Amino acid sequence: MEPLTIRLSQEEVLFIIGAVHANNIPGMGSLAAIVTDEAMLATLRDAGGRALIARELLVPQDDGLSLDKGLYAIGLACTRPDQLVSLAITKAGGPTRQSFYYRVPEVAVLHQPDDLGTHSFSLSLASDMGAGAASAAPAALPDSSSDQGGTWHLPQAALAAAEDQARGGGAAAAALLSAGVDAPAAALLAQTLAAPDLNMVLQLVAQLQPTVTQTLLRLIAGAGGSWLVIGESLTDDTLEVRQVTRDMAAAMISESFKQFHASWQA
Repeated sequence: MEPLTIRLSQEEVLFIIGAVHANNIPGMGSLAAIVTDEAMLATLRDAGGRALIARELLVPQDDGLSLDKGLYAIGLACTRPDQLVSLAITKAGGPTRQSFYYRVPEVAVLHQPDDLGTHSFSLSLASDMGAGAASAAPAALPDSSSDQGGTWHLPQAALAAAEDQARGGGAAAAALLSAGVDAPAAALLAQTLAAPDLNMVLQLVAQLQPTVTQTLLRLIAGAGGSWLVIGESLTDDTLEVRQVTRDMAAAMISESFKQFHASWQA
């Protein structure tokens, strides 16, 4: 399979998803669900098919339509991945940059949607699955070697409520204190939640049957230091929250990817 990089419209993506007999791309929710009317969905897919024909990526033949092999491989990898990585990075004052990495035995695909409704796909034979991009995030942080490195286990609802209060100017520190965080750390975490310089959400999913494993790492950094939220997903009942230095964050991200890649090689 030759490497391929291509930008597709949402209509073209909808057509390709249908061509591989799927409804969605894991990690993005359902693209097809954007259109609740079946007739409208069919219209959009027809438009996507015509666009692909115009680009000579979909070829009419006597027995039907033949989709470009690279696009077909992208469709299969994205809709039925054995491994999936979702990486979203937001820096202060900037947009959220989101990337999805999909892997099956034959190929790996990088998928990057944009705000214009188009999607960039890169098909390759090998991939670091986002390890480089995720590891670069803490490397850009200031060294905070004086951070105390405490660890707390907080209810997901309590952390979410504290974050809402922090960004709304409320008493986030008091909410964290009542959830079990000590006073100095609660004040620092509330300060970071109020105006983070960096917010990175990394999810690693290995769907190697019969076992499915998930790992969540969320790195939040700001004036109150750097914090790592650890769990299986953002909706876990309880999340581990650690105050970390730049090097600690980088090491934990690296170790998570090491275990993730090891599960694939096994």
